[in-house]
Amino acid sequence: AYWYQSRYGGNSMETNVIVWHSTEGTSLPSYGGGGSAPNLTAQPDFKNKRMVWYQHFDFDTSARALVNRAGGV
Repeated sequence: AYWYQSRYGGNSMETNVIVWHSTEGTSLPSYGGGGSAPNLTAQPDFKNKRMVWYQHFDFDTSARALVNRAGGV
């Protein structure tokens, strides 16, 4: 239900850096059905004092969270 790579594909890439996005709130965002999803989402579980991780795209596949606009970002 949270895997979007089948729907949105992506390009293979060599991962050489990691960008962490923070998601405000305790519920998992819908990301517009996956259209703006990152590779991973960490959801806080305050009761158990841990993070629950959801993977939306393979780690070495481009995701949808960042926009590369014409002329650069």
